[in-house]
Amino acid sequence: MAYRSFGRFWQASSPATIRRLRRPHHPFPGIAPGRSALDQLGPLVMASTAASVLASYVWGRLSDHSSRQTLMAAGALGALVFAVVGGVGVALGGIGGPVGAAAAIFAAQIAYEGVRAGRKLHLTDMAEDAFRARYTALSNTLIGLALMAGGLFGIAADRFGPAPVLLGFAVIAALGAILARDLEEVQKD
Repeated sequence: MAYRSFGRFWQASSPATIRRLRRPHHPFPGIAPGRSALDQLGPLVMASTAASVLASYVWGRLSDHSSRQTLMAAGALGALVFAVVGGVGVALGGIGGPVGAAAAIFAAQIAYEGVRAGRKLHLTDMAEDAFRARYTALSNTLIGLALMAGGLFGIAADRFGPAPVLLGFAVIAALGAILARDLEEVQKD
């Protein structure tokens, strides 16, 4: 595998991984801070877990067929989810309390599971056996660094509120979907 292919893979998969920055314990528009937010954490974690379980089979099958298309679809779904949730949050000042937040987490987690499946399979099928472990380690390190830099979004959420940050996430996820179009098809039928 050429370094150019790895670079293209990393450029496409990093923006799509933006969902990773949105965890169930982070504030959503309309979720009250403090004790009330802790009371609402259980349904958010359950929604995230249910989405992971339900989505993993579907994304895994799609990734077996085309990890490139999986990354494109998951990035587009993530962009749509973040745009809807952020737009509703801006327009209404919230997303419908705990039920709306759980639905948003559920949908965003489904998108993230697609990115996760697509990344893993694309890298595995793209890399030659001799370099697979190195590229996997490098990819995970670079994604980790990108996620650490993504901590700046927490500062932005404190300053501007979570809804505008979610709209920014939508743009970044869409960029990942667009960049994934340029990846090579690495699955062999």
